[in-house]
Amino acid sequence: MKRKIGAKEIALMGLLIAMQIILTRQFVVQTEFFRISFSFIAVILMGWLFGPLFAAVGNGLADLFGFVLRPVGMFFPGYTLTAVVEGLIYGLFFYNKKMTLTRNIIGNLVGSIASTSLNTVWLWMTMGKESTIAYLPGRLLTALVLLVVKILVVELIAKRKMLTRLVTK
Repeated sequence: MKRKIGAKEIALMGLLIAMQIILTRQFVVQTEFFRISFSFIAVILMGWLFGPLFAAVGNGLADLFGFVLRPVGMFFPGYTLTAVVEGLIYGLFFYNKKMTLTRNIIGNLVGSIASTSLNTVWLWMTMGKESTIAYLPGRLLTALVLLVVKILVVELIAKRKMLTRLVTK
């Protein structure tokens, strides 16, 4: 059965893409050693509401549009691929499924491992071996802290009755 996408769904996806861009580019804590952002909220909602394909495309578009609107550093397509993979993972774990603590933990763990691993490869390719190794302990600690934050935030979101009605429509 094909899923129907209407004006309401397109508008909601557009809002989530805009939310992802704003949370990634505006509301971010960034130093030379780590970066913490709440953009995962929009990506998880894309996956939860629209599934893996739409979340992958939506997150990829958000990455591209975000770079065009407010570039940070140089453009490297690997980071866009990471965004696509994240959307795909969250869609696979959360779309049309009841949100349980176990699903939340495993989905966020897989997403964090994939994101951290891919971004480490991209850093290795763009910055070299020495820089990547030097930043790795801080990046791993940041990923671990952010994993806990993601799990807690998703638990809070999952408990909202209005959002649950949207997901189970």
